[in-house]
Formats: sequence, structure tokens, C-alpha cells
Amino acid sequence: MTEELRKLRLEREQVKSASTRFITFIDKFSDNKIIQLESRLEDSKQIWLDFNRIQGEIEFSDETELDNCTERENFEDKFYEIIERANLLIKRVKSENNTGNVTNTSQQPILTISPVNNATNVRFPTLELPKFYGEYEKWGQFRDMFLALVHNDATMDKMEKFYYLISCIKGEFSKVIEAIEVTESNYENAWDLLKSRYENKLLTIKNHVRALVEAPAIVRDVRANLRKLTDDIQKHTRSLKTLGEPVDNWDTLLIYLISRKLDVASQKEWEEYLITENLISPKLANLTVFLEKRCQLLETLDNSSKLGNINKIEKPQKLHFRKYSNEKSLSHVSTKGTNNQGKFCAFCKEEHYIYHCEKLKSLSVASRLAEIKRLKLCTNCLRKGHTINECWAQSCKLCPKRHNTLLHINDISNEPCSETNENNIRSDAACNNNNTSISNHCSQRARYVLLSTAIISVKGKDGEWYDC
Repeated sequence: MTEELRKLRLEREQVKSASTRFITFIDKFSDNKIIQLESRLEDSKQIWLDFNRIQGEIEFSDETELDNCTERENFEDKFYEIIERANLLIKRVKSENNTGNVTNTSQQPILTISPVNNATNVRFPTLELPKFYGEYEKWGQFRDMFLALVHNDATMDKMEKFYYLISCIKGEFSKVIEAIEVTESNYENAWDLLKSRYENKLLTIKNHVRALVEAPAIVRDVRANLRKLTDDIQKHTRSLKTLGEPVDNWDTLLIYLISRKLDVASQKEWEEYLITENLISPKLANLTVFLEKRCQLLETLDNSSKLGNINKIEKPQKLHFRKYSNEKSLSHVSTKGTNNQGKFCAFCKEEHYIYHCEKLKSLSVASRLAEIKRLKLCTNCLRKGHTINECWAQSCKLCPKRHNTLLHINDISNEPCSETNENNIRSDAACNNNNTSISNHCSQRARYVLLSTAIISVKGKDGEWYDC
């Protein structure tokens, strides 16, 4: 053995000792030594370079070393194993630290890209890697972001890229990726498998077109849904253009499909917009501009409404007592939103309102009045439950007296009202069709009636407003 070969082998042992010390540090690693671990990982590159140089010279000097690759293979296996362990420890510690600072409890790694501007000493926020859930229309966006952040980064080894790829893939395809053995050589295989699965241009185009055609019509929550529809239209049409589809030739078809999904008010505004702008053959760009302005208007009105509700001071309703003419009784009137009597004629017992009853209208006015009194109905609204003095309905349309138009007696004769007055009769009786019922409660002891009043504002001669 020559002296030079002996020295080379001694240097090789020193390099291997440095690698062993790195392994010992990893075995005894604690989270508070993360900075030291990163420094040792960086220095390990030099260990690898030194070993390759020394081993190459030994193999050149001693052919037996060249024939027997055990020394090189053992060192490489051990070296890559320790590099993998170091990277995983660093990612775990950083992931836990990031999790502790936010409410998200997931253990997914975060790619730290925080370049520092030396001139201004500004540190940019960390970028979280995109997640892909197997949606064909979102594959292009995920692919471009992953290529820029991970795949094309020359400073990362393939083990790191593979780890990030696994963390980004969610859903059904994640099981396929996780089944692949995590090795450097398999990273390219996993990436190619992902591309062959989702880089299906025809299927991607179909998904974008289906999203446009099957977009839900706007029925409620117009502001939010109109904004979502507008954003989706622009997103899918841009993607279709990128895929080479002649979207610019689809204006008429897309405008028809999209306008049919608008709410009624927006459809009306769109038709008025076409007339105002004199657009005989509108383009999709015209509809997009209209929708953007419409969204901005609705958002402005919504914000104004919210501010108005915050600033509004609700005044309590005042209750007033009015002296009642009859000091011995108190009448309290309450209304309900249900019509208990419904379409039931009290005179002929058939299903229609009494003021539509042909049998009653065929009688003379005097006979009608007699029947109404016999049935104990109000002579003003023709309903039960109260007297004419308590009735709130509108009175006769043919004279100022308090009775129903059906009970109006002409000055010339005592004949029923002619058919020309039918509209007046129905208008007078319409109060019976407003789904309102009346209930009276009487007390003989109280001397005041409790009435509910509304506060209104009246402008005086001096120009000031007064509450009344």
C-alpha cells in the first residue's frame, strides 16, 4: 500500500466519522436544536462532496476498490437515510410551530418561501402549498403553481418534492400516490402518473362547459349569487380560451344561457341596458360589464342598508288612552291574520262570499235587510261578531250613510241596486276578503279604551319636522 493511498483512506475515515456524528446528533435531536440541525444539514453537502472526491481517487489508485463497490454503496445508503431523517425532522418542527400560531390543527407541511429584500429588509409572508382534490377544471391551476413552487426548484432534492406532492394531493387520487414507495426515483413516476390522469383536455373542456350550462338560476340572495355567477362565468370562459376553444364565437349562445339564470329584476335591467346602449348584437363582454356594474350596485345598496340599520334608533310605540263615550264599558278590538268564516255564505249556506250570493241579490232591498238582521250580521260589512257601531269597514258607495251597498235604497224606488253598481258593491265588500277576523272583549269596570297609535312626522310652516 502506497503512502498516498493510506492517506486517502485515512481521509475517508474522517469523512465517515463526520457522517456518524451527524447520525448521533439526529438520534439525540430535540426540537430546541432546530437551527443547529439546519446548519448541520447544510454542511452535510460538503461531506458528500469530500467522500465522492476521496473515494474516486482511491478507486483510481486501487482497482480492487473499483471492483468492490460495497464501500461506496454503504456510505450512500447511510448518507441519504440521514438526509431524509433530517429533512423530515425540520418539516415536522416547522409544521408544529406554524400550527401553534394559527387555529388550523392540520399537520400538513407549509413551504416556506420568505425572500428578504436587502434594500428594505422586508420579509414576505410564507406561502402555503395549493391543495388538489381531483377536480379536472382546477388541475391546470394546481399544476402551474406546483411547478413554480416545488417541481422546478433546483435547490430541492426529489425526496422533498415527493413529500410536498403527497401533502398536496387530497381525495381519491391521494390513495394512489400514498401507495407509491417514497424514493427519489419514484417522484418522477408519481408526477407523471398524476399528469396522465388529469391532463385530459377533452374532459376538462366538458367540465368547464357543463359548469356554465348547469349553473343554478338565481332565486334568492341575489347579491351573493349574482357575484358568484359573474365570477364563475369569467373563470370558466378564460379557462376555455386557454384550452383553445373559440369562446369569442359563442357570444349569442352564452348570453342566452346566462341571462336566463338571472333574477327577474336583473333580466329587466339587462333588457333596458341593451336598449339604452343600442346593442343589437351584444357580445359576452357587454354582459360581463353589465353584471359587474349590477353587482357593484347591489353591494353598495346592501352596505348602505346595513349602515342605516346600525344608525337607526327605534322609537318606542306610544300608547294613548282616549276617553270613551260610554263610561261603563270598554271595547278592545284585535285583528288576526286568519279568516275564520272563509268563503261561506250565511244566507244560502253555499261556498261563496255573501255579497256574491245571487239568491240574496235577487231579493228586494227591504227583504235583504230583513234577512241580514235575522242572521244577526253587521249591516255594514255583512259579517258576524260585531255591530255596525263597532264596524271598521267602508260604508255605502252610493251614499254617505252607514250601511252596505247591497242595502242601499234608491230615492226613486225600493228596488235592488242595478248591475252597473256591481263594482261598487264588490269594492265595498272587499273588506271581507282580506283574511282578517275581529274579536271584541268587554269590561264593565274600566272607563278608558286602549288604542294603539303610530308616530308620524309632519312638516310645519317653519320647515321643521314634528313627531305627531
